[in-house]
Amino acid sequence: DIIVGTAASNLNLNQNPCARALRDAAGPCLQQECSKIGQVAPGDIAAINSTGKLHCKAVIFAVCCDWSNAGARQVKIPSHCVRRE
Repeated sequence: DIIVGTAASNLNLNQNPCARALRDAAGPCLQQECSKIGQVAPGDIAAINSTGKLHCKAVIFAVCCDWSNAGARQVKIPSHCVRRE
């Protein structure tokens, strides 16, 4: 099983309520793994295999919006990030 959530493009898990909840449940290793990856472009994903206390094989964060002081610019997730079965 995997968990899919959203995160800010800098993968700071404290900046998004969904990401923060996953970080709190997983423990510090989830943020540590995200920090190793660094920046992710809006519309792309970050796959984390070291999930800490979460009982799953991976956590995938999608970066769906690019926020600025003017608001959000919505982006589409590229098809290579999603596979239908």
